[in-house]
Amino acid sequence: MAKIRTSGMLASIEAGASRITIPTFLSRLMVWRWRVQYRRELATLTARQMHDTGLDPDIVWRESKKSFWEA
Repeated sequence: MAKIRTSGMLASIEAGASRITIPTFLSRLMVWRWRVQYRRELATLTARQMHDTGLDPDIVWRESKKSFWEA
């Protein structure tokens, strides 16, 4: 078990990265790639398109600014 210091507190982290199988890893990569494409498309929507589809511009903006690893 490794220990790291975050915000003045010690946090224990198990070395679980070695437990990830190849299919799980590939699946995760596919999800990340889908998120990148989806968020790029969201960023290109016009106000008219968001209105027509019933999307809130603030939510679209926040979602399009997320990193690919964020759900």
